Amino acid sequence: MQESGCEPNEATYRYLLRGYLKNNRYDDVAMLLHSMDGSGYYLDPVTTALLRDAKAAGSLDTTMSMLIGKLARKMTISPQASLASLYSC
Repeated sequence: MQESGCEPNEATYRYLLRGYLKNNRYDDVAMLLHSMDGSGYYLDPVTTALLRDAKAAGSLDTTMSMLIGKLARKMTISPQASLASLYSC
């Protein structure tokens, strides 16, 4: 994907994570989370919920849980969301 000049985005990562979790490919989940962290991506609310459910099911170990927490803390409010909150008053 990246070799052809097409960079992954949050949706790409989410779909890959969902497939890896569904097929019990936890090493690939860990690799993808590290790749996301190295690329500056964060977990959006939908992906966070997906990983939270996997953790609750006992599918993720402590190391992955710590990385998930790190990526989730990177979430920020987008400028569009901030502007929308100003006009909602």
